[in-house]
Amino acid sequence: MSFRKFAAGQQSAALPAQGTRISGATGKPTVSFGAAALDGSIGAQPLGSVWLVLGDRGSGYAPLLLTYGASQAAACGHTLALVGAAPDAAAAALFRRVADDEAPADDESLDADDDDAPPVRQLGALRAGAAPKLAIAWRYQNMAPVGKPSSSSSSSLANSNTPFCSVFDITKTIDKQSLEAASIATINVSHWTDTENATAAQVYDKLYESILSIVNQGRFRNSDPPLSATQPPTVLRIVIDDLAGPSWGTDAGSTDAFHALVAFLLRLKLLLRDCRAVLVMSMRSWLFKSVEEKDLVLVNGAPSLNPYVVSVLHACDGVLEVESFSGEDVPP
Repeated sequence: MSFRKFAAGQQSAALPAQGTRISGATGKPTVSFGAAALDGSIGAQPLGSVWLVLGDRGSGYAPLLLTYGASQAAACGHTLALVGAAPDAAAAALFRRVADDEAPADDESLDADDDDAPPVRQLGALRAGAAPKLAIAWRYQNMAPVGKPSSSSSSSLANSNTPFCSVFDITKTIDKQSLEAASIATINVSHWTDTENATAAQVYDKLYESILSIVNQGRFRNSDPPLSATQPPTVLRIVIDDLAGPSWGTDAGSTDAFHALVAFLLRLKLLLRDCRAVLVMSMRSWLFKSVEEKDLVLVNGAPSLNPYVVSVLHACDGVLEVESFSGEDVPP
C-alpha cells in the first residue's frame, strides 16, 4: 500500500454546491429546511433525499413548512421547482428574508445574512466572528458549537457567501426584484387534469418527465461537468404541495392512483439519488383514512393509516407529521 503526500496548495477538482453544509454525522452535503429549529432537532436534508410532510385538518403548518424551504432556496440561489395546483401563487407567497440588523439578538440569528448584499443568487454571508473564541485545546478551536456553522472551516459551508439558513419574516412576502432574480420553475398539475382529462398515472408520468427535463437542463447530476470551474454548482429544490390531492388526476384517490403514486416516487427517488437535489412534499393523509373496515391496518387494536398511504410513507426517506391542537377534534 502506497500513500501520496497532500500538497498544501492542492484543491479538489469539484467545488461543493453553494448553500450546503457537510453533515457531521454522515459526511454528506445537506441543505436547510429553512427553519433553524427544525435543522437543529432532526437535522438538515441530505442531497438526494425525499421528504414527506403530513398535514392535519385544522392548520396550515404543512404548507408553512414547505414555504420555509422554498424561501430558503430563493435566499441561497438554488433552483426551485414548485409543483401543485397553484404554483404561481406559491412563488409570490415566498417569505421575505430578515436583515441582520432586524433579526432577533439570540443565537438563532447567527445564520442571518446581510441585507446589503445583492439579491441575485448570493444574498449575503454568515456573520463573521459572531461565535466567541473558544479558550480550549488547539484541536477544538476551529470547531463550531452544536447546531452552528463554522465560518473558518470549509467543511461546514460550501460557500461562505451563501447562507445555509436565513431568518424570514412570515408576515411579509418576497419583494418583486428578488422574485424576478430567483431561478424558479412552476409546474401546474391541475392544468393536465382540467384541460387533458389526465388520469393520476398520466399526471405522474408528465410530472416525472418535467422534473427530468429540469435536471438535464440544469446539469444537476453529480456526474455532469460543472458549468464553471470557478463558481460552485447550485442545488435543485423540488417542492410539491398537496400530493395526491383532488387536482392530481381524474381518478385521484383511487387504488390505481396510489399504485401510480408509489411507482412515481420510486422512479423519482432513484433519479434524485445521483443529483444535487432534494424533494419535499406535503400530503393530507387524513383524506384517505376513511376506507372500509376490512382495509384498515390495526395497531394495538386501533385503526391506523390507510395501507396505501403507508406504502407512500415507505417510499420516502423521511416523514414529518405536523398536528395542531385545533386539528385534533375537527370532524372529517
